[in-house]
Amino acid sequence: MRYLTILLALSIILSGCGKKRSEYASFFVQPVENERNILFESLDIETFIVTLPSSSHLGFSGIGSDRIYFNDRYTCRIYEFDKDINMVARHLGKGRGPKEIPLSSIGGFTTSDNGDFLLVGFTRDLFVYDSEFNFRSETCFIAWPVPDDKRSLFERDDFYNQLNYDHIIIIPHKDRIYFNVLVDADEFNISHHDYYCNARILIEVDMQDGTILRTFGRLSPEIKYMSAFWHFQYDIDENGYFYLSFEPDHLIYVYDNDYNIIYSFGHAGRDMNMDHLQLTLDETYMRRATVERKDKGHYTSIKKIGDYVFRTYKTGSPANVDRLQIYHGTTLIADVDVPPDFAVLGYIAPYYYSHFVGDERAETLTIHMFRLDM
Repeated sequence: MRYLTILLALSIILSGCGKKRSEYASFFVQPVENERNILFESLDIETFIVTLPSSSHLGFSGIGSDRIYFNDRYTCRIYEFDKDINMVARHLGKGRGPKEIPLSSIGGFTTSDNGDFLLVGFTRDLFVYDSEFNFRSETCFIAWPVPDDKRSLFERDDFYNQLNYDHIIIIPHKDRIYFNVLVDADEFNISHHDYYCNARILIEVDMQDGTILRTFGRLSPEIKYMSAFWHFQYDIDENGYFYLSFEPDHLIYVYDNDYNIIYSFGHAGRDMNMDHLQLTLDETYMRRATVERKDKGHYTSIKKIGDYVFRTYKTGSPANVDRLQIYHGTTLIADVDVPPDFAVLGYIAPYYYSHFVGDERAETLTIHMFRLDM
């Protein structure tokens, strides 16, 4: 059933609709300026390998003012590290006691600017703990159908009934929290041609009471019919502006806090194999999609920190390397090789830190740090 559900969601998202750029004028624009001034040919990246006690080494990363965190997906523990990647404490874990969390596993985790820790389960339940790991609140953000709702499915919050747990991105901003969503609906017509043109991709939730305030955004017109590359990445800056990057699209799109398009920018990655295949909707899809994602190029993460935008990508074969682009404003200043699955997490002066990369078999976590010395 899970296979059919995933396949159904993909088929809805990727159904063709004759995408014309004119139909996307209100969401996607071409760059006005797209400058290049390469200042870094490489980065001096420091790598740390960590083995944790009683951990699956699979989970999520977070960063605070002077700490880095790893949340174990299965044990629900949060491991705390100082800026030199020394583990200094272990917090939470499964249970219903003080400073425990009543979940069997974690669907997503992040930190907030005020020092809170936010953890999400697999039934849209949001748990918030303060900076000392004291329980603060629990809310559930489920959109229920509105009786006699005359809006189209695409406009209804309850239509988007699944967080994208395989690629979950959770971003708090002030008293709001944002999630990437998709559809899990067996009754929907999988040949519906308008879905991947009109479907919304993000939800905004009130952190206090779990009210879904809006469902918004669109998939890039570069996403092709029955491709393996339909995910996207996003970040939100201190002004509430959205930065979106889609797996098959070399452009980065910037929207204001009302999700009005402001501008786009971006350069295609080097040596990328973008010969993405059109797959078939049958039992071979998941296997072939896995091969596609290993062999073909796509963009994998985005992070806005100060005046810099960091975006990573995989080249695909034959180069088969990961690379990091760094933009100062909209000007590309670096396009450099990085370790596998590298993604920028955040900044604790004077270093930029990557997300942890877990290796379940080796029972290790790997994290990287680097400086930008102009």
